Amino acid sequence: GPARSCEREPRGRSSRPEPKGPFSMTEAELIDIARHGITTLVIVSAPPLLTALAVGLVISILQTLTQIQEQTLTFVPKVLLVFGSLLLFLPFMLNTMNDFWKAMLDRAVAGGG
Repeated sequence: GPARSCEREPRGRSSRPEPKGPFSMTEAELIDIARHGITTLVIVSAPPLLTALAVGLVISILQTLTQIQEQTLTFVPKVLLVFGSLLLFLPFMLNTMNDFWKAMLDRAVAGGG
């Protein structure tokens, strides 16, 4: 096959073309959207995850103090309280996801920028 050059391009010049047109995005815009999406994911998932963490910690402390090592003892309260936290925090979670969705639609309407 043809010989390949191992030389790198000089810094500052890229072989990738710059985005053109109304529906193009720069690398910085893409990273900003990804960062916003990950932040929204963490914020939305935090209430049930923190609830499960707190319940698991309290139950494990109680199990240590009482010497009861029953696996179902941790499962049932954790499931019930995580479900309760989902019901309690559902409006907050939906509003957060709705804000993210509106921000993404605003970017799309504005042409990606």
